[in-house]
Amino acid sequence: MRKSSEGKKVKNPPDALLEYELCKTFGWLPSELYEQDNETIEKFIIIMNALNDTEKKGSRKDRRNDLKQKAGVTAGR
Repeated sequence: MRKSSEGKKVKNPPDALLEYELCKTFGWLPSELYEQDNETIEKFIIIMNALNDTEKKGSRKDRRNDLKQKAGVTAGR
């Protein structure tokens, strides 16, 4: 499952969406993407998924901390 550019999960993304995300994430032109071998692409997809997961966890933590601050709860409790 991939995260689309709108942040929504897409179970089987169209190839164009995956290509777009790879180019955007790693600063490649489409021609540079097409020059990569399958093993490299698979590794970069794993990296991209890990980056998305880390970002998602950070966002949840930030939202929790914001809610704590609004509720007047101090950190460390």
